[in-house]
Amino acid sequence: MIAVCSIMLFSSFLASQQPGSFHDFKMSVCEMTFPSENDDLQLKFYLFQDDLKTALHGNPDAPAIDEEKARAYIQEHFKLTRNGLEIKLRFSAMRMKNDQVLLEFNCPGVRFQSPGKLLVRNTILTEQFRKQVNMVYLNAPGKDRITLMLHAAKTEGTFSL
Repeated sequence: MIAVCSIMLFSSFLASQQPGSFHDFKMSVCEMTFPSENDDLQLKFYLFQDDLKTALHGNPDAPAIDEEKARAYIQEHFKLTRNGLEIKLRFSAMRMKNDQVLLEFNCPGVRFQSPGKLLVRNTILTEQFRKQVNMVYLNAPGKDRITLMLHAAKTEGTFSL
């Protein structure tokens, strides 16, 4: 929730400062959550619509974001690995709000395990924007929120549970 509020607040500030849909700050947020020890891992990706349109169409003013293309883009540019095995992301939903897009995924059968490690590889928008920052948050039962800050020069990180 903090991630959503942060990006929405910053987005509102940018909208008030600059004409049109363009913004200088390049950021995405991925919130990964194990709701309980018995529930599947859930992921929510928050991106600026114009940035995703640039990645998908080469044009920030493209008319619409195609759900299938957005799903494929996330699945290509965000990889999770546990114990050397890649975790499959299953698409759930896509929603638009103001200048943002929310894409939701889950990982069937991927449950919380402690101790354990999750390797994250996140190249979302780093090919289009060299200053792109990709924040990845992990919420797990009985743990404080863990944060990875990834970017073009550092696209991988590990969560230790």
